[in-house]
Amino acid sequence: MQSTAQQKRKAVEWNEFIGRTYATTHQAISAIQFNSGLHGFAVNKSMDSKKGLLRLKCVHEGNKRNSWKLDDGKRQRKTSSIKCNCLWVIYLKQIKNAGAWQVSSISNVPHTHPVELNAFTVYRQHRTLSNEQKELVVAMTKASSRPGQILDCLAYKYREICIVRDIYTFRSKIYNTEGLADLDAHAELLNDKQYRIRYAYDDNNCLVGLFVARPNSI
Repeated sequence: MQSTAQQKRKAVEWNEFIGRTYATTHQAISAIQFNSGLHGFAVNKSMDSKKGLLRLKCVHEGNKRNSWKLDDGKRQRKTSSIKCNCLWVIYLKQIKNAGAWQVSSISNVPHTHPVELNAFTVYRQHRTLSNEQKELVVAMTKASSRPGQILDCLAYKYREICIVRDIYTFRSKIYNTEGLADLDAHAELLNDKQYRIRYAYDDNNCLVGLFVARPNSI
């Protein structure tokens, strides 16, 4: 995640990136991702290791999938997609015998979507938790802290932007690695949303009873 102070930095024009060299792909992606946030968008990466080519493309690249060729009036589910065929992309090539990565070219095309003034909040690519922040989330989760409490702690300690969805997403990833059963994990998530849930296991650790109720139904 980027701090509020960092976000006040002025965006660098993309033509100034041509020829820049980075020791690792992580350094290259971090620098370009941060500058894309200052410009109001975010990027995804794709790599061809055989050709030594790294491509960072706008997250709005591609078109919304419509396998059944349905128009909006015939769709039963109203889904949204950020894809709008944006062709903005930046290429990096690996320098032979050096291992470093150099920016080789940038597409000189305008974006096909509005610029996001709050890109660091809107795009999940800009809201990645650091290792230190992940350790804090794990510790507070073990202490039975709710996602909202964890979010407040992160905001107070690091002054960085994060949303409660990021906490839920990371907690769902650590449940298995921290030894919590899947049902226990889902139960905790439902409890956080004020659902009523009761369940029981038998001696063989098999589920024998489950009761779930919406918050307003009791």
